[in-house]
Amino acid sequence: PALSSVFKKDFLIGTALNAGQIEQRDPEADALIKKHFNQITPENIMKAEVIHPAWDRYDFNMADKLVAYTQANKMALIGHTLIWHSQLPPYVRRLKDTDSLRMFFKNHIETVAARYEGKVKGWDVVNEALNEDGTMRRSVFLERLGDDYVTEAFRLAQKASPSSELYYNDYNNEQPKKRAGCIALIKKIQAAGVRIDGVGIQGHWHAGRVPYKDIEESIEAYAAL
Repeated sequence: PALSSVFKKDFLIGTALNAGQIEQRDPEADALIKKHFNQITPENIMKAEVIHPAWDRYDFNMADKLVAYTQANKMALIGHTLIWHSQLPPYVRRLKDTDSLRMFFKNHIETVAARYEGKVKGWDVVNEALNEDGTMRRSVFLERLGDDYVTEAFRLAQKASPSSELYYNDYNNEQPKKRAGCIALIKKIQAAGVRIDGVGIQGHWHAGRVPYKDIEESIEAYAAL
């Protein structure tokens, strides 16, 4: 507890919250969260299948509650995630033409990001767009919109929520091949004159097998950009 208090003075210490924790259903858990953390990200409630369940309908109920929770407790909020190939609402995969998918893509980013402009510290704009070898993952977005879809997502998010930091997020991107692909992706976004502010490195690591050298080299490589 003492260490947590020291770190919270100078650092953002984050955790992900589920719907029950956002609604404070467990007082003991709620006290723990408020004591030890000052940055929050949602587990699922901002993913497309929850927040945009039908073509012409959004459900902001839980996301609005999360914003209220972080504001009441003076916590930073990281939005997760605007574009991801997984946890899409079923209707997205049923779209038959490229123009319809592009319309979903644009409307989704603009609507969600703009709603929380000034309330979200940063957005995971695109999540897990890379394969383990650093090539682009074959997702519905890549197949229909082409390999510039990541850059376009950042362009749209930048316009919709100019005060938010914009991140690319992935797992295993501390590993050399995927790191190289991630660096190439970042440089491509930058070359297009589009803003990207950071990279999320998901730490799916096991005790005793944490790749410290790769992590350090990746932090340095991403920071250099």
